[in-house]
Amino acid sequence: NVYQDARPAIGPDRPVDWSAELELFSNLAPGSLILGDPTTGIGYAPAYANVDVVFPQVNFHPDDVEGLYLIDNFAAIHTDPRVCEILSARGIGYYYSDAALVYQKRDRAETWPGLYGVDTSQGFTEIAESDGGTLWRIDSCGPIPEPQWWNLDARK
Repeated sequence: NVYQDARPAIGPDRPVDWSAELELFSNLAPGSLILGDPTTGIGYAPAYANVDVVFPQVNFHPDDVEGLYLIDNFAAIHTDPRVCEILSARGIGYYYSDAALVYQKRDRAETWPGLYGVDTSQGFTEIAESDGGTLWRIDSCGPIPEPQWWNLDARK
C-alpha cells in the first residue's frame, strides 16, 4: 500500500470518504484542474469524479519544471507573479488544502512546502469542506482559462 506510512485520516482501506469527499467535487465543471498534495487523497479525485489533478501520484516527473515550481512556491501566490503565470497557462483553477502527512518518514510540509501554509484568507473562495480538507477556487490570479495542460507531452 503506497499510503502505508502516510496513514490518511480516512483509513488505509478507504482512500476517499464517500459522503464528504465526493461532495467536494459536485459543484465543479467537468475537467476542472485541482492543485494539491496527492498524499492527502486528492490524487484519487479523477477516479471518483470528472475532474483532474496536477499531481495524481505521490511522486512527480523530474522534468516538470512548472510542477516543481508550484511544489516549492505556490504558497507565495500573493507575491510571486510566476505562480499566477503557471496557474493561468495550465488552467489550474482550484487548490485543495489539508493537513500535512508524514510520508516515507518525511513531513510533506517540508518536502512539498509550497502546498502548505497557503494564505487563503484573500484571493480564494471556499467551494467545499470535508473532514479536515478544503477545496478552494483560486481567485488571486484573476480568471483562469480552462485546462489545456494534458495535451503537453512534457507533463505526461
